[in-house]
Amino acid sequence: MRRSELNCSDLLDSKLTFILKFPLYDKEVKEYFFNLKLNKTFKWQGLSYQIGAVLPSYRRDFIEGLHELSVNSIRNRFHGIKKEFSEQELNYLTQFDGINHFAIGIRNECNEGIAVARMVKAAKDSLEAEVAITIIDKYQHKGLGTFLYQCIALAAYERGVEILIIDLLDQNEGMLKLASKVGRIARKIRHLDTLTLYIHLDKTEMENFREDLNRLL
Repeated sequence: MRRSELNCSDLLDSKLTFILKFPLYDKEVKEYFFNLKLNKTFKWQGLSYQIGAVLPSYRRDFIEGLHELSVNSIRNRFHGIKKEFSEQELNYLTQFDGINHFAIGIRNECNEGIAVARMVKAAKDSLEAEVAITIIDKYQHKGLGTFLYQCIALAAYERGVEILIIDLLDQNEGMLKLASKVGRIARKIRHLDTLTLYIHLDKTEMENFREDLNRLL
């Protein structure tokens, strides 16, 4: 099986554990729609939500959110059993440079973290990035997955990414359907019970979605 930067068994690679550098970030990517300062409220199916970059203060959300996932959701996301996060994993999940590694979170009206999407470039200045999405069970099947996937795809596109890489289990039909909503699936590689998809981002679709976001947020 190919190495996945987004599976927790591999999260401890020091090359991908970044220290936040806000001055550098502000200087280089201040015009990105999705940046570390993004904090917007939006309406979805009559309810209010907040979307923004995952911050170091969100560690508790990851700890509590894991317990809001069913066994099946955990297996789909982590490709195995996951009962808790280590301190190093929590550092990885909440601290990143915002350019090569970036994550977006959604919070509900009670300010509880309910969903997160992440992109990690294969290497610095790479045109490829792995992406993953997690939504606690209570908020699944409401369309938020599609919206969040489009958001993280746009964030990757803004950072020069042309190809998204998604590792998923064969049983994860929802993610398989979601994959083609931001571009064309150019390649599929099967590894026993997992599938790796390579999605070429559609420039026109990304620009149109950016315009939609400007109206929504």
